[in-house]
Amino acid sequence: MWSVLRKRFYWIILALVFILGIYLRLSLPQLPISDADTDEYLSPAVGMLYMGHYIPTYRDFLYPCFLTAVLTATHSLYAIALIQHLAGVAAAALAAVVIFRLRVFLPASGAFDWSTRAIALLAACGLLFSQFTILMEHSIRPEGLFPMTCAVTILAGVELSRRVLARKYDGAAIFWSIILVFFSVGNLYLKPAWGLTTGTALLPIIFACILIPREWFRKSAALLGSFLLILAAFTLPSSFFKSRVGPMSHWFLPGTLLSAHAEILANVIEKDVLRFPKDSREKTYLTDFLKDIHKAQKNPRVPRYGLKIDPDDLLWCGPLDRLFYQFEKPTDFSRMCYLYYLRGWLEHPFPMLGKVIRQMEFFYSFRENNVYSSRHGYSLKYVYNKGLKYMREIQSDFPWPPLESYIESICKMNLPDKTTWLRAILASTVVWLNYLFLPMILLSIVGATIIFVSADKTSPLYHAAMIMLYLASFNFFTSLTISLVHMMDVARYYFGQITLSIISQGYQFLFLFALIRNVVLTWAEKRRGRSLVSIGQVQQ
Repeated sequence: MWSVLRKRFYWIILALVFILGIYLRLSLPQLPISDADTDEYLSPAVGMLYMGHYIPTYRDFLYPCFLTAVLTATHSLYAIALIQHLAGVAAAALAAVVIFRLRVFLPASGAFDWSTRAIALLAACGLLFSQFTILMEHSIRPEGLFPMTCAVTILAGVELSRRVLARKYDGAAIFWSIILVFFSVGNLYLKPAWGLTTGTALLPIIFACILIPREWFRKSAALLGSFLLILAAFTLPSSFFKSRVGPMSHWFLPGTLLSAHAEILANVIEKDVLRFPKDSREKTYLTDFLKDIHKAQKNPRVPRYGLKIDPDDLLWCGPLDRLFYQFEKPTDFSRMCYLYYLRGWLEHPFPMLGKVIRQMEFFYSFRENNVYSSRHGYSLKYVYNKGLKYMREIQSDFPWPPLESYIESICKMNLPDKTTWLRAILASTVVWLNYLFLPMILLSIVGATIIFVSADKTSPLYHAAMIMLYLASFNFFTSLTISLVHMMDVARYYFGQITLSIISQGYQFLFLFALIRNVVLTWAEKRRGRSLVSIGQVQQ
């Protein structure tokens, strides 16, 4: 019996980790958490059930449709949190599977078997025990599903990369190609912050088309199937819902661009104010907006890293709404915002570039709480009470019985002022992972550069370096998208990348271990060779 336990010790530990992760989720109150954005996600679903027709908002359609499907099937808000917790546990399992599937890109050695197991366990722990991740799963937000969809995307990319390595484009390659395209594009509709990562995620498909000879029929079938699936699942529904949103569909993205870059674009706007005639309408509303920008600069509600202004002061506190309603056509407002953003890059390229670099720096900087959340205590009472007013706003528009029951239940709940579950040892581990994030990326890039310059393309380390850069690109392009459009100093933007971060950093551990091992073995072989030469000379 003990010999069996020793052999299965790792799997027992992994199972216990998952049991503990599930317990942490079940220990929360059944009711999901709401916040300021809940209305835009939940209202379409509640409107469908209460009034019989779907009322889309300016948010992308995918998550509101998910909520509609769940509530139509269950008529229970608790089901939202339950399904998202299941998705969170699945994300942890998939992250561990991804690490195991990456083993093929490393040299053949028993040392990499146990190290891969250790990193897979670390990846699972990172997702199962993260306070931020668990709270997002328990909230009515797309971040509750995003870790799982990211994990599926990376798994599909890794599986297709394995087939590129084997130079084999079979039925499984077609399947993983379609899954990769579907989830990569789907992530964009679930979380627009995914942005540029949509392109980099599809790199294995490009390499498959280039490196695997012939098989053009299968490649064409995969691409055609992916295109039709994307068209039916995302593009056409998105166009349909946006056509029903009305003026607000032209507000959010253009307004975000204008607000996030307002401190730079103020100079461009000021030039236009001086150019317009004294009594012109354009001069009046641009002058008023300039005053709003200067006011926001003097007294930002929340200090934002790398910015003199809190973009939310303009976006959500009135100034942008006032500017929006100065235009007869919403398209004129969006056109103006895009034009100012473009002019910012053309007329002030270095300040615009500096803004992007500072935002990227926020994520990649050497700090204890920027990639993974090291916080290990929070107030359930505060979280629920804060969200209660937003649910009451929805309930005033749609007096749906389950919504009324939700509000009554929260009012009756006796919640502790503070809940703590992430103990000191786990919190310390997370802090060290944060501190190591940037050094490991830099060391891995240096190592990959040396390999590309000196190693043969058939070397296992060459393939390991390629897949390491592929995994690191997910964080880079997601952060770049956010930095170009908005700001990084929002918790869901940096902590929300946890699946991308933990898999990428975990594989960097393995890659650097392989690199160090290769250097040591090469040095040992050279030393042994010199010793043999010396012995031969002595014998002669």
